[in-house]
Amino acid sequence: MIEQKVRETIKKYNLIEKDDKIIVAISGGPDSMCLLNILNKLKEEYNLSIHCIYLNHMIREEAKEDEKLISSFCKKDNITLSIYRKNIPELSKKLKLSLEECGRLVRYKILKKELKTKKFTKIATAHHLDDNIETLLMRMFKGTSIKGLSVIKPKKGKIIRPLIECTKSEILEYLEKEKVPFIIDKTNYETTYERNYIRNVILPLVEKKFPNYREHLKNLIQDLWLEEKLLEKLTQKTFKNSLINPSENKLTIDIEKLSRTKNELIIKEAIKTAFKTLKHIPTRKQINLVYENIKNREGNKEILETSKLKVLREYNKLTIYRKIQKETQKSPKIFEICGIKIIDHTQNTKIQVLEIKKHSQLKKTLLKTLIKILKTLKLIHHQTFRKLLVQNLTLLEKEDLKEFLKEESKKGIYYIDASNIKSMEIRKRKEGDYMRIKKGKKKLKDIIIDEKLPLTERENITVFDIGNKEICLAKLGKKIRISDSFFVTEKTEKIMIIEFPHLQ
Repeated sequence: MIEQKVRETIKKYNLIEKDDKIIVAISGGPDSMCLLNILNKLKEEYNLSIHCIYLNHMIREEAKEDEKLISSFCKKDNITLSIYRKNIPELSKKLKLSLEECGRLVRYKILKKELKTKKFTKIATAHHLDDNIETLLMRMFKGTSIKGLSVIKPKKGKIIRPLIECTKSEILEYLEKEKVPFIIDKTNYETTYERNYIRNVILPLVEKKFPNYREHLKNLIQDLWLEEKLLEKLTQKTFKNSLINPSENKLTIDIEKLSRTKNELIIKEAIKTAFKTLKHIPTRKQINLVYENIKNREGNKEILETSKLKVLREYNKLTIYRKIQKETQKSPKIFEICGIKIIDHTQNTKIQVLEIKKHSQLKKTLLKTLIKILKTLKLIHHQTFRKLLVQNLTLLEKEDLKEFLKEESKKGIYYIDASNIKSMEIRKRKEGDYMRIKKGKKKLKDIIIDEKLPLTERENITVFDIGNKEICLAKLGKKIRISDSFFVTEKTEKIMIIEFPHLQ
């Protein structure tokens, strides 16, 4: 009966194909010995190649006998075998994991390595229905998501579970009938392990009251598999539709598009997907926190910060970005130009300072006439005449000066009046920075809010401080703001040219 059930499971979930090369994870216990025996019987039917892997956890002294039994069984049926020995108790302490979890991680690492190096196509594990029920209950008791309730699937990537719809009792009956040897691991009865407590204490009591619980829970698990597929499909569609220019270290989501689904579960799953895309497994608390915050779409807010990620709500956008380890702070570049001492902490700008030459009235008139001719011939922005115009900016008419500065800004070049600047520090912004406006002073913090600068760009603001936190020019993302007191006019005696190559 169990062989037929396995055949049906294989066909139902497309677990095995002709000419498959299968690695069988074997422990010597009843489950894996049953799996190996059935796969060996299907060998000719599917033209299978079978290889076994045994991991000795070095917990039980009897494990040496396990190795002998498995070796003997494989040798009898011409099945190749690899034996690994890993000190799981020692490793679990080092990794701060339970023995069960540590053993599982090491086992799958070995299986996947063998799959790759020996060029096999599948890994078969002996998980059965009782394992799935135990896992379902354990996750429910300890806390999980809807996806977590779908527990162990028949197939995951290259891992297959042909016994997934078989019960433990069916496995034991089959082994007795086929006279297949197996080993009982005494640690399976130690109720200090969570799974063993469910298996040996809780489920026997459940069976007395609800003898058909296995069949009912099997149906529930199969429904959960189907629902998970649907949820995954809807989540991926919602997630992809709401993404804005994703990059390796940053994801931005359009909150309005995300919310169109009007389904809380799908929105939360999309948030979880965003975290996972940046290689972070979020907690339920983190997902709920983000979900509650994106309901309020007004203003900017830092929602969450971990050691590796930061989550921000920027008006109608949700931004999650991975923190990149900062490089070691470089020493500032210190130099002097035209009597102005400059301390540059950023080293990503080019700076020139020009003294405005004092011309005779005749020369001024001639230059103004030349500028008018260039304007008439539409050559005022021609590169050939740029140096001439820069050296004589104060001779331009007000509108022509404004137009010239506008054209220069498109190239990432900005001009400020440096007549009264004695020193300058180029740095990241600090609390208390301010700029002068027509009506007095304005805090840089308020200017940033007015500009609606996204939170992700606020850490990268560059300011040009002329002393006492007075800022003559600020680079706000891709925008440049110049203090009203430092605009170039006909009275300017010294011009500072600041070039941002990355804005060109």
